[in-house]
Amino acid sequence: MTAANLSGSYSIEKVVDGNGYFKVTGINFIPGRTLNPCDDLTIELKYESSRDYKNLEMETVFYRDTSPFECYLQETNLGQNQELNIAKGAGKLTVTFRHVPVNNGNIKVALTLWNEGRSEMLFWWRGININFNKAKKSTGEIHIPVIFKTQ
Repeated sequence: MTAANLSGSYSIEKVVDGNGYFKVTGINFIPGRTLNPCDDLTIELKYESSRDYKNLEMETVFYRDTSPFECYLQETNLGQNQELNIAKGAGKLTVTFRHVPVNNGNIKVALTLWNEGRSEMLFWWRGININFNKAKKSTGEIHIPVIFKTQ
């Protein structure tokens, strides 16, 4: 498994990188930014924080590369019933999307990290391109593993 950094000719809007207490110092995409249909995608945010943060909310959005208003997915850790806390110091926050079913297309990803109660945005990047290869002999926009059998 390899990690891909945000280098290259991608137009990423880095709206918020941190505040006076928290700073994102790096971001990796594992296994990279080109995937096969139904691959897992892990996004790893490396950070430094000079204070503890409790009950954060991480919002993730997958949207069409042609329109930010056509979302494939909009989800938060709260929607998944998962608590998110950051301890003072350097660390990593990872988000894993299991079995992303996009087939032969591109999506954009937006990531936003909010403090408790959403009164301050700690991180917001959008327009992150993720490319998906074509599944062999599959023609739809999504590819879901299906089991065919006779008995």
